[in-house]
Amino acid sequence: MNNKYYTPEIEEFHPGFKYEVKDFHDNLVDYVWKEETMGIGCDFVLDELLGGDIRVKHLDREDIESLGWVYDKTYPGLNEDMFTTEEYILDYDYDSKYCRIYWRENNGDVTRFSGTIKNKSVLKQVLKMIGV
Repeated sequence: MNNKYYTPEIEEFHPGFKYEVKDFHDNLVDYVWKEETMGIGCDFVLDELLGGDIRVKHLDREDIESLGWVYDKTYPGLNEDMFTTEEYILDYDYDSKYCRIYWRENNGDVTRFSGTIKNKSVLKQVLKMIGV
């Protein structure tokens, strides 16, 4: 993965969304990135933040494992990992941000979710939505 962070679209923001903002020191030249979590009723801040002083960390292996998934393997020749729980399997392609969550059955598998997930906040929402 070339870039660990990206600039979010306004549609991505929701209560509980985690992002980082530039925290400038007194001289307005030096800064550090400070993690924030969007609360309820914070819409007034979005226009100011989306001016370029905000970033979100792309979903990575550490994020997925922090949500209880266990790394299983990396698919040969791909930038895609497989994670498991007792019941489910999660495949994540770090290049395309494509995620598939499913479980195996005798004659194949059953997909619970497939789509693009760019960050940990969205993965948490999806997992809650599908009851995982």
